Amino acid sequence: MRLALALVLALVSCSVLPDPNASPRVPVEPVVIPTISNVAACGSALKSLATVKASAALLPHRVDDLVVFGLDGSFFASGVPGQRWFETNTAGAITREFDWAMQGRLLQSPDGARIVFRAADPASREPALFVRDLGTSARLLAAGVWSPQSWPDADHVFVRADDDPSPLFSLDVRSGALATVFQPPALPEPAREVDDEYLTVSGDAHFAMVQRTDLDGFFFETHLYDVKADAFVDTTLPKTNEVFLSPRGDLAAWVQGGELIAMHLCDQKPVVLAGLGSFAAPFVGGIRWSGDGRFLSITSGVTDALRGPRAVLVADLERGRAALLVDPWGFISRWSPDGAYVVLSRGAEDRLAKLTIAAR
Repeated sequence: MRLALALVLALVSCSVLPDPNASPRVPVEPVVIPTISNVAACGSALKSLATVKASAALLPHRVDDLVVFGLDGSFFASGVPGQRWFETNTAGAITREFDWAMQGRLLQSPDGARIVFRAADPASREPALFVRDLGTSARLLAAGVWSPQSWPDADHVFVRADDDPSPLFSLDVRSGALATVFQPPALPEPAREVDDEYLTVSGDAHFAMVQRTDLDGFFFETHLYDVKADAFVDTTLPKTNEVFLSPRGDLAAWVQGGELIAMHLCDQKPVVLAGLGSFAAPFVGGIRWSGDGRFLSITSGVTDALRGPRAVLVADLERGRAALLVDPWGFISRWSPDGAYVVLSRGAEDRLAKLTIAAR
């Protein structure tokens, strides 16, 4: 069984030097740290999205495996676990280089104020999880081989233990208190032979979803588990379409019959967000969410080292907007805390881009 928190984005290994061929005359401003998104469990009504224009202008900044916006007062920082890191200003010039002996995955909070990462504890020399406000030194949170998964709110991070990834824990970044929020239940018997099984947890950890594929690779079963009730419940989630859960709140989204559909798991009332029209399959990589659940993107067409996708659909659920990026350099793999910048990926390369979504 594959265990994964919804929409954990795979990190793409790369090392890209500043590109003199970046889009000209693109104004670059420091990232605005937003307030917490109001996309929460049944807290905001879903509605159809208005279609607007958008652009993703390439910037010259160096982009490596991991990125942090606003680190130590810089505009953008990027580096490789346990290796050299580079801080850059808004123009893309490198302003500082330093070594960072962190390990594995780094996760910036959706409000941009904090990062959590794994490194060796200087006292014990054993792996531990640390938290750092962007302008301060790191604090020890928890000893052990922990991997951060998502931020359900500004003061907690969901984590899994690498040596036992089944349970999901909530770690309070203020006190270091650790609490179990999800333990996988016994799963329903499948209707037929299963090739693969996916168990994902909603961003608020109130629900878990099981999806199964058959030997031909087609989805054929979906089950919804209510964590608080400790029981599987009836669901209107589709059985034959892959569903993607937001990393915050209880939103689920999927593509079905040429439409982008979403719903809150707590009320299970599907809403058509947008008709996809000529935005055609194959949809590679599924639906990718931003860390706060405000934005999502869908990639149409294959991306490789030489070409970007045919198009990328970007949806801003908070403002009720949807826009199409035609022939972008790559697919959207990461978002800045304010949604103003994205990392575009293709092959083994990443590029930073300024994302502009029209108001109307």
